[in-house]
Amino acid sequence: MSLLAWSVALALSACSTQSQVVAEDASVPAQVRADDKVGATAGPEGADDTRAGSSDEGAPPKGSLPRSVILRVVTENTSELVACYEAELRRDPTLAGQVNVRFRIANSGDVDSVSVSRSTLDNPIVESCIVANIARWRFPEPEGDGIVVVNYPFNFSRGGEGKDAKAKKGAPVLDAATISNIVKANEPQLQKCYQETLEKHPSLAGDVAVKFTIENSGAVTDAVVMSSTLQSSEVESCITYTMLTWRFPPSADGDVVATKTFAFRIKQPYL
Repeated sequence: MSLLAWSVALALSACSTQSQVVAEDASVPAQVRADDKVGATAGPEGADDTRAGSSDEGAPPKGSLPRSVILRVVTENTSELVACYEAELRRDPTLAGQVNVRFRIANSGDVDSVSVSRSTLDNPIVESCIVANIARWRFPEPEGDGIVVVNYPFNFSRGGEGKDAKAKKGAPVLDAATISNIVKANEPQLQKCYQETLEKHPSLAGDVAVKFTIENSGAVTDAVVMSSTLQSSEVESCITYTMLTWRFPPSADGDVVATKTFAFRIKQPYL
């Protein structure tokens, strides 16, 4: 199966080992500000919930970036991180795990600080390679002429093999009710995509139907807009970017394809 395609669809190109890296995103705010988290999904010991928010004297001013911008840049560069992983995968075919990376985007858009905050991959070579690559990433200049600090977890697996393989054996079938519940729990993220654009287009409203694929690891590997009356490529792209970061329970029945229609309406004030 091909690697995730994040182009709204966060898509990576397929490779011979069929490895996969998933950038998780459990609760991304509409605007990513200094020391706010992107993709704060709990790892084995839980995600780091520390938020800066303090205004220490002498500290650089805080800026902000739309979450869709953060996701787009991460998506465009994720293949570099896959290459880091695959180089070591040839030496250790069981290599798999999560790497949480903390990086700071300067007011110029350059990444001026990056480090691994937590890792279950337990491979310093891959982790150093990830850090070196992220340090070269370039983002748009943050709003407010300040900095943005991002915490981002990446999951690495070989697509059904490695340390997660035993866990997948005997995994339950992913039923429609489970899919529906997880979609419902994550739908507020998509509403944030809409609300963010609604500020610029106050009359924006409509429905967006998305077809998405869940592989047996629980990762969403494809998300495509099938139809839309919203007529906003900005919102539609944000929706598919975001859905590609969702995680479902592992399943024993292979890939699952689902279609969901999301309604976006202007909330009327109570009289």
